[in-house]
Amino acid sequence: MGGESAEVYYNRGVTFINYRKYEDAVEALSKAIELEPDLARAYYNRGIAFLNLNKYDEAMKDFDKAWLMREKLFSMGAEVVSAVLKAISANPDQLKKEAPVWLDRAKEVYDLLSDEVKGLVEQLKS
Repeated sequence: MGGESAEVYYNRGVTFINYRKYEDAVEALSKAIELEPDLARAYYNRGIAFLNLNKYDEAMKDFDKAWLMREKLFSMGAEVVSAVLKAISANPDQLKKEAPVWLDRAKEVYDLLSDEVKGLVEQLKS
């Protein structure tokens, strides 16, 4: 497992969750977090693994961390949209062509966040 990326460990952890190998999932997701501390979805999924291991304190810590990181990411997305709109008003001819691309990207980020938040709520309900 040496020299692998955070994404590889993240994907391995999710696969372990799908096979209900929660201890292995925690180990893989912890390595992903060690390599990339801002990988919010790794905290979220490790929280799911902890939840299935009845380690509720650890699960809540990871869910809280993922939630805070997602809020920060959403806020950054809103700032990007605001900056694009300001740039358009300053130089409409050049940037009007680029604005739809940036707005689509911002919407994709928002949609991703809302899906993950919905998933978190559903996990907590069950």
